[in-house]
Amino acid sequence: MSVEAVLFDVDDTLVDHSGAVARGFVQRLSQVAPAADRDAAAAEWRRLEELHYRRHLDGELTWQGQRRERVRGILAWLGQPVPAGDDEVDAWFDAYRTAFEAATAAFAETVEVLDALDVPMGVVSNNSTANLLAKLERVGLGGRFEVVLCPDTDGLPAKPHPALFHAGCAALGTARGTTAYVGDRLRTDALGARDAGLVGVWLDRHGRGAGTELPEGVVRIPDLRALTGLVAGSLPGRRVG
Repeated sequence: MSVEAVLFDVDDTLVDHSGAVARGFVQRLSQVAPAADRDAAAAEWRRLEELHYRRHLDGELTWQGQRRERVRGILAWLGQPVPAGDDEVDAWFDAYRTAFEAATAAFAETVEVLDALDVPMGVVSNNSTANLLAKLERVGLGGRFEVVLCPDTDGLPAKPHPALFHAGCAALGTARGTTAYVGDRLRTDALGARDAGLVGVWLDRHGRGAGTELPEGVVRIPDLRALTGLVAGSLPGRRVG
């Protein structure tokens, strides 16, 4: 099987989102609750991010609303007063965001791999378009992709719904069966892409799938560098190990 185009997820695929969240939050925590258990607080912050971001994707919260819920949740967890209005909550998040953005960077191999892949490339993300474009510019990846597509681009449903994957292929002008989608989440990214007719590639940086049988039609790679062989036509079969 050959791969003639690649669509990417961004957070924790091209960009070290989790690392930036941890570093940015620890800096903010040192300002507002220096005596708090740093590891426990950081874990709660990440849990709140996952919870309320999913609510945003499901249409329960606006983009700004999910940010506010995260702040209110962590303040309650810390035992601090939770503002009734939005202004103080927004200011709290803005201070965190400043630290988060300063800590955000592409993974070390990202530019090397993008330079090596001589095929059409795009980004399909559940982020907001404005936020994603700003992030790509900030980490030095602006202008590298022929397509940058998010649910708010055309009112499309979020991954793993097939519509977003299909729109990415259509925008690139490539066939689904020869377009790979690479992401760090097995269900949302790899299985979602596979079910949409693409080549689903699970970027398993932390070895969560080691020693297990992968779902049919999903390829697991340990890092982005493995993509170069995949695109060259050496796509492995179902991988165990």
